[in-house]
Amino acid sequence: MTRPGLSPLLILYLFLAASFSAASVTQAIDPSDREAFVTATLLKAEALYRSRDQADHAEQAIALYKKIITDDPQQEEAHWKQARSFLWKGDRAESAETEAKITAYNRAQHHAQAAITVNPKSLGGHLMLAIAYGRIGELKGVIKSLFLITKIKTEIRMVLELDPTNDVAHHVLGVLYRKLPRLLGGSIEKSVTLLERAVEENAFRTQHYLELAQSYLLQEKKEAAIAALEHLLSITKPEDPIQAQYDRKAAETVLLHLKSSSIQGTTDQLPERQ
Repeated sequence: MTRPGLSPLLILYLFLAASFSAASVTQAIDPSDREAFVTATLLKAEALYRSRDQADHAEQAIALYKKIITDDPQQEEAHWKQARSFLWKGDRAESAETEAKITAYNRAQHHAQAAITVNPKSLGGHLMLAIAYGRIGELKGVIKSLFLITKIKTEIRMVLELDPTNDVAHHVLGVLYRKLPRLLGGSIEKSVTLLERAVEENAFRTQHYLELAQSYLLQEKKEAAIAALEHLLSITKPEDPIQAQYDRKAAETVLLHLKSSSIQGTTDQLPERQ
């Protein structure tokens, strides 16, 4: 499916660009045709992000978003998608590489805030900012990140005002309520409700089932957790095929533990975010 308003010439350029490197795609269209140039570059960057498990594709996507932003800092979409790319980069860094992770998450925060500066109602900007705050908070620990809790909730509230059915927003809040101590507003009941809502809104995002299973385990609902993980493994057309690869591996590991032990009400044996 092509975007409305794309000219036949631009469509041809995009077809040809599929066989070129990220560096060459920006040479396929006359930079003086600014709108077509930005649209083509965004599409190529998105294609690279969607295949980010392949060598250097994630970095090539980052390079293209950077080019767009350097040429025009007012490009909202490029900013929030750059934030998304840096979140992925931080997640992929090894657990011991704390500095690399925090650097990536800080850059994600920067670009999400830039998207919001360009457009205060940037749904992508507010969503990426909430996730960036969450990742930074996880690295620093709850006590050192208390100030981020309100910020995360504020950003998610904005997302849900813009789109009440946003599954990722419900997901983020669900995880937040599970990880927060009760004294700080944590609630496993709210966590389950929000994560179940996330599944209802988008049954093809595999991450929802993985997090929902963890919350079920804290409610000592082992069978419900197993059912959630088995459903994850049954999804043939996931929303994000690349992320789904990692989620499936995690689900298989957790199921192995659950089916071979009497684990109840703990997530100690669950793998870290993949």
